[in-house]
Amino acid sequence: MLPLLKTVCSTDPAVDVHGTGVDGFREFHRTRDEKHLKLWPGKTAAVYSIKRIGRGVLFGWVMTAPNDDIKFQRAFAVGCVRGEGFVSDRDGRHVAFLEQNPSKAVRVGSEDVTTFDDDDLNEFPKEDILEIGEVAFAHAFLRHGIEPCYPVPLSFPAALERAARRSRPAG
Repeated sequence: MLPLLKTVCSTDPAVDVHGTGVDGFREFHRTRDEKHLKLWPGKTAAVYSIKRIGRGVLFGWVMTAPNDDIKFQRAFAVGCVRGEGFVSDRDGRHVAFLEQNPSKAVRVGSEDVTTFDDDDLNEFPKEDILEIGEVAFAHAFLRHGIEPCYPVPLSFPAALERAARRSRPAG
């Protein structure tokens, strides 16, 4: 079994978009290693822990979604087991952490799957759900002993443009 992947969203407000640059984002998206992102001084990015989605859930529920946004939301709901240090989309408060709750399992085929429910999903930033959901989806296809290589998320170009507009040098 693959270990949990801990990663951040590339458009987190703590990321200095201009300081990171194209090469930094390229390497970050390939490896999901935060060391390739330049963060604003004194800021930390939200961290997401991702498990590998099982094949039954992947093919029986995630991939049956009617469009990519719902597919990646489902991948986030079952693949992301914990989010730490993010700002709630619901009410703007800082959330120290939110974990999947085993009592909120859903039935997929013959399997009970721990997931974030809709109430939980409303806490996470929508852009994070899409990007981290895409990463969770890609993570489901990785194999032991092969160096991970993740694709650039489909949502990234538009999200980067919005992040660049709000990313201003400190001063």
